Amino acid sequence: MARLLQFSTTCVPSSDGDCRAIGRLRSGSYCHHLQSGGPISCHSARACSFYGSTASSLRWQLWTRTSERSSPWNRIATAMSSMKELQLGVITVQEKEEDRLKGDENRSGTLRVALVCGGPSEERGISLNSARSVLDHLEGGDVSVSCYYMNQKLEPFGIPSALMYSNTPEDFDFKIASTARSFKSQAEFLEHLQATSDIVFPALHGRFGEDGGIQALLESAGLPYIGTGAAAAQVAFDKYDAAAEMAWHGFATLPIFLVENGKVDINRLRGWFEDNNINANSGRVVVKPARSGSSVGVSVAEGLDTAVQHAEALFNKGGNDRVVIEMFAEGALEFTALVLDVGFGNETRPVALFPTEVELSGLDYESDGENETAIFNYRRKYLPTRQVSYHTPPRFSEETINKIRNRAAFISNSQSS
Repeated sequence: MARLLQFSTTCVPSSDGDCRAIGRLRSGSYCHHLQSGGPISCHSARACSFYGSTASSLRWQLWTRTSERSSPWNRIATAMSSMKELQLGVITVQEKEEDRLKGDENRSGTLRVALVCGGPSEERGISLNSARSVLDHLEGGDVSVSCYYMNQKLEPFGIPSALMYSNTPEDFDFKIASTARSFKSQAEFLEHLQATSDIVFPALHGRFGEDGGIQALLESAGLPYIGTGAAAAQVAFDKYDAAAEMAWHGFATLPIFLVENGKVDINRLRGWFEDNNINANSGRVVVKPARSGSSVGVSVAEGLDTAVQHAEALFNKGGNDRVVIEMFAEGALEFTALVLDVGFGNETRPVALFPTEVELSGLDYESDGENETAIFNYRRKYLPTRQVSYHTPPRFSEETINKIRNRAAFISNSQSS
């Protein structure tokens, strides 16, 4: 599920930044190893990420109340031994892909990647950061990257790679008229991609990027692409629908309340507070857009009245037609896990990499000036801070780690089947 499982995770890095477990994957396997350098790979330095060619390049964010801890040596040993499963699968993919390419006399041997960024959401800036990271780590050798930008009207442009290093989306929009190739329509754009690329790497965030929009567009043209399929992305991007889907599959989820059409039903919300034993005067809840990413618009509210104010503020801001109010998970631990489809053609299986534990610390040292205590907000995700530490493998017991991986693979497989 695309929003529960998103682009990034980390694994055990070596001193030069490559993964100790399997190293840099060849581009011919359609599974690329990226060192960190932007939000698309990882938020912490010296980490690495992997991107598979089919539906399950996803991020799974769940909460656990476990306090189990294991020693660092046991965690490292567990990580290194279990990664052998992924290593064997990747080797098989590479061997089969190499055999296929040897039999294709018309192929030049260069993988042509179409990198698409921009989009209509508030996360356009993050999209540009992601695209720069992808370009830096893929371009060269037997990989050729062509860059494309979609503006807020979803009009596509072919752009020179140098333009990718513009500072902000506003700089991008200013330069695009004189430096970019415009397409008359999305249909013309898709025809161009069919003729000039082998695979598409969507680096759009938020609306149209992670909600199944760009995925459905590419699928309509039969274009292969990196990441989650359109149907799974659509379900997973909406936080309320995703929670319902997870609950249906037997996962424990936090109580959640949906607000639609810009108006909060205070009586229904009061009943929800009572049903879930949340104090209407001081109980903490999390208020957030149902269809947004990167923690944009997420805040913590204390009590029913404050929750209503936060929800109404999101509606008044515009761009949000659904808002969710969720119970605050006191003392919870946050982690992410990446699931890859390992195999070839129809012979694939999901393999979950090791989870990354997200530790928030030093919250008193760097004050937000807002009531966002102990949440992984936009600033902590994308800007330098002393408040966030990442642990891969996580400081959980081996049993907990294996359970996370198994359940991540299960939900990924259920969405791709």
